[in-house]
Amino acid sequence: MSSGRFITGRKRSLVILLAGLTSSAFGQATDAPLVAPTAVTSWHTGTKLRKQLESPVKMHWQGTSLRTALETLAATQRVAIFLDRRTDPNRPIALDIDQPSLQAALYQIADTCQLGVGRIGAVVYLGPPATALKLAALMDEQHRRVASLPAAQRDRWRRRARVQWPSLAEPQRLMADLEETAGIKLVNETRLPHDLWPAVDLPELDLVERCQLIVAGFGLTPQVSKDGQRMRWVPIPDQLSWEQRYDVETRASAAVQEWQASAPGTTLQLQGQNERGRRLLKVHASFEQHDQLQRRLAALVSSRPLPQPDAERRRYSLKVKEQPAMNVIESLATGMQLRVEVPPGLAERLRGRVSLQVTNAKFEQILDEVLTPLELRYRLNGDVLVIEDGQSRPAPSVPKVR
Repeated sequence: MSSGRFITGRKRSLVILLAGLTSSAFGQATDAPLVAPTAVTSWHTGTKLRKQLESPVKMHWQGTSLRTALETLAATQRVAIFLDRRTDPNRPIALDIDQPSLQAALYQIADTCQLGVGRIGAVVYLGPPATALKLAALMDEQHRRVASLPAAQRDRWRRRARVQWPSLAEPQRLMADLEETAGIKLVNETRLPHDLWPAVDLPELDLVERCQLIVAGFGLTPQVSKDGQRMRWVPIPDQLSWEQRYDVETRASAAVQEWQASAPGTTLQLQGQNERGRRLLKVHASFEQHDQLQRRLAALVSSRPLPQPDAERRRYSLKVKEQPAMNVIESLATGMQLRVEVPPGLAERLRGRVSLQVTNAKFEQILDEVLTPLELRYRLNGDVLVIEDGQSRPAPSVPKVR
């Protein structure tokens, strides 16, 4: 069975990336389909990603699986999220999130699940803290090594490609595909443990980042040879300290200095304002101390009022096949910054699966398409979307969606 390759190619529907669903772990591997407007076909990267991570977020989940919660968050924020293979994606979570930034919301989710938050390129990585919190340092070390290589080898490791692989992909095979397509030599004597992963679609990553993405869930990190022609994976070290740069708001200066007073052994350098009124902060600290600082900075992002979309003007193109109705409702409600309220007696009905395909449809039209066959209706109460029993009165007519 072919496990697929890392390829560049057409844009696909957004998916949450839940790696490592083996029969010995959390059940047979399956795809994790995403319910989201099909108009959303690309991930945020670069400056857009930074701005999105600084944007305020409101979410409400009650008994929702971690998989579904992250699917919804990834879709509405257009931020790729990869869940470590050692984490159960089916664990239920109950959270009320009202955070000044998406980054702070990610920390809240991670704390609930005893996870850490890291980054591999434009991908947010949720996994065991001993792995996730060290990713920035590990990537920095290998990128520095790549920068010192001869031009031909340097270009090979810096070449970026969109990352896609099919369902039931095997990590060892994915690494072998990289070896073949990138022209590098893997020199490890031991193979990666057998695992089966769901299909993924990620933003572009360079070669170092693609290697790290695959092996991180095994507690490993890639190590590029001095000539750039070979790569091996080695265990992630227990302790790490490194220098990292932060682009912070000027008003964060006092909080940074307060943090340093509680973080012995750290050094920092705060430079002057740039044209955007922000300051460059250089910090040398351990991975735990960097995590503490990042959490403080995430909580200091300016609180801006959440935009209220114009329901009459906002339209969706949506294709759903055999998905739980509640998944569709939550995805739509999140896009409108609404919280969903479901009476306990109606929750079972919303587990019913629906299929629909609409183009340029209003929010209300899609709700009717989903709820009417289940004999349910809705009403808006401020920023709350309330689901009600539709059996007590004639079901509303279903508008024809064109």
